[in-house]
Amino acid sequence: MRLTNSSNVLSPFANKVRRSRFCGLIFALLIAGLLTFPLLAQDPPEQDKPEQPEQDIAAPVVLDGKPVFEVSATFQGATIQERAANISARLKKLADDTSVAVDDVRIVETENSVDLVYGDTVIFAAIDPDAEAAEKTKRSVAEENLVNIKNAVSAYRVKYGWQSALTGVGLALVTIGVFIVLLILIKKNFPKLRDWVEDQAAGFIGSTKWRVLTLIDVNQVKVTIGFLMNLIRLAALVALLFVTVQLVLGFLPWTRNLANELLTLLIGPLRTLGAALISEIPNLIFIIVVIVLAFYAIKILRAFFTAIHRETITFKSFAPEWAMFTFRLVKIGVVILALIVCFPYIPGSDSEAFRAIGIFLGVLVSFGSTSIVANAVGGITLNYLRTFNIGDRVKIGDYTGDIVRWTLQVTHLRTIKNEEIMVPNSMVVGSQIVNYSTYAKNNGLILNTKVTIGYDTPWRQVHAMLIMAAEQTEGVLSEPKPFILQTALNDFYAEYQLNAYTNEPKKMAKMYSDLHENIQDVFNEYGVQIMSPNYIDDRAEPTFVPKEKWFEPPAKKPEKHEDDG
Repeated sequence: MRLTNSSNVLSPFANKVRRSRFCGLIFALLIAGLLTFPLLAQDPPEQDKPEQPEQDIAAPVVLDGKPVFEVSATFQGATIQERAANISARLKKLADDTSVAVDDVRIVETENSVDLVYGDTVIFAAIDPDAEAAEKTKRSVAEENLVNIKNAVSAYRVKYGWQSALTGVGLALVTIGVFIVLLILIKKNFPKLRDWVEDQAAGFIGSTKWRVLTLIDVNQVKVTIGFLMNLIRLAALVALLFVTVQLVLGFLPWTRNLANELLTLLIGPLRTLGAALISEIPNLIFIIVVIVLAFYAIKILRAFFTAIHRETITFKSFAPEWAMFTFRLVKIGVVILALIVCFPYIPGSDSEAFRAIGIFLGVLVSFGSTSIVANAVGGITLNYLRTFNIGDRVKIGDYTGDIVRWTLQVTHLRTIKNEEIMVPNSMVVGSQIVNYSTYAKNNGLILNTKVTIGYDTPWRQVHAMLIMAAEQTEGVLSEPKPFILQTALNDFYAEYQLNAYTNEPKKMAKMYSDLHENIQDVFNEYGVQIMSPNYIDDRAEPTFVPKEKWFEPPAKKPEKHEDDG
């Protein structure tokens, strides 16, 4: 290892390497594996023994969700709960039937019970077990329950009467109106309040004498304050909506009980969540420590590999081009290690739901990751083989273009028609790759094209004309010089191959076009017929275009043609 400038190792690095999509794959694989492993490793839970139900002592009779009295004995084969539910149903029927006055409920004594009756309906029958449980006589129990029934039914009818309903609807409408007015005021005045707060903060920072505050970007402060103000507005709107809903539900007789429970329904989960969070504080602290250590480890690794990339630190068998790619792989390894260490301390990681989600994710990844893994392996292979670099002109299978960027999943090509083609790395590795840029700068890239000329034309003349055409083509190098190969002697014509050097592979298409144009011009100028693509018989006159007809309409002759002198 050679260290050429140690001061650059710990300097900040502005150029950040783009994150690969493969990171997302690794995280998915990691999470799926971590969540699935505990379930596979855990012994099956023991079956809980069913608890023996406790013997019921009493059950309440309720009306509108409120207890009226209790029953403590079975009756005519019905359990205590069934008896209480039957009495509650009959009591509800009495409360809803406003044609029956509460005073119509009366006590009727029978041989075995003392009943509370209206019309032909028996609401409640006080029997000996009821009296024994209350340590009273049956009639005393019946009289006490009669008073409770009358009070409950009267309160129920007042609550759900038309007067109460109209009053509740009116108050609910007023509450909704106030809520709408407040929303309009907030929408109209909040932007002004937010701008005022931002201006006050910006003015304070601009006029302060504290050096620390002068380093703060005022625009960033305004953005932060605007974000906080929007959060405050959101919280205020949620609170206002909650109060409005609770009031409206409380004003309406049919939803009054729900209004009383609404706050409990909201605070209950928050209280449970807060208690669980407090109990997990030690585990959360451990996770935070691991995250901080992993974060600084990644920063140190970034500095180290950036120094290798800049050749501040060099290794004999490690190319600088591999540095940042290797850093990304090492970073993924550090993150995986941190997640493995943190997993047992994640709140809820030992729950059945957490493990079920892990299995689900594992199944999804196993079905969908085959091509992703193949492309990733291909990306790693391409990187360490140094097959091509950004900007190289290459041909991959049937695609020709410039490498604009590549990730662990795909290679991006820009064709000469300015099209972007994304080739999966697995296909790149499995295809024949032609890199036109590798030797072009140092040795030159050879452009070659073929023509077929009849045997009546001297081959030395053909060589001279082809070399003349190559020399007239912009981008063709004068050194090494163009050369000709006679590749075939066919039945009626000879085949000549023109080879010319260039160090600009990205202009290949244009140079080929110019070269073909120049070949036609030179051969026409010297009256030599090109025999391609097929030859059948000699014409009376050779076929070529004389120079005076090169610019026949609609072609336009340039102001000064290179052959005009």
